[in-house]
Amino acid sequence: MRPDKYLYARRVKGFSPARAVRYVFSTVGVATLAASLVLVAGFSVLAFSAFKFNSTMGLLSALTIAVGGLAEFLLMPPLLLKLEEKEHEKDTVAADSVPVAV
Repeated sequence: MRPDKYLYARRVKGFSPARAVRYVFSTVGVATLAASLVLVAGFSVLAFSAFKFNSTMGLLSALTIAVGGLAEFLLMPPLLLKLEEKEHEKDTVAADSVPVAV
């Protein structure tokens, strides 16, 4: 998930946090998934190398990219929503603590 697309959806388009996440997935989700799968497949080919170093490096690289892709799709959206919630709470508390001249 691309944070720049998320911020664009929030600031320019004025979307809510949940709608901004859906916007990002609808615009770049398929491309991100395809790129991750292609990278995993490409590095997985190295796992069949007869040279042990290449084999290990290919396997570890493929595994790292796969875990990163899963984290991007499964952890990033809830994390963004939680951070937005905390930011909103901070703004609300700051607004409540400002003295008002009577």
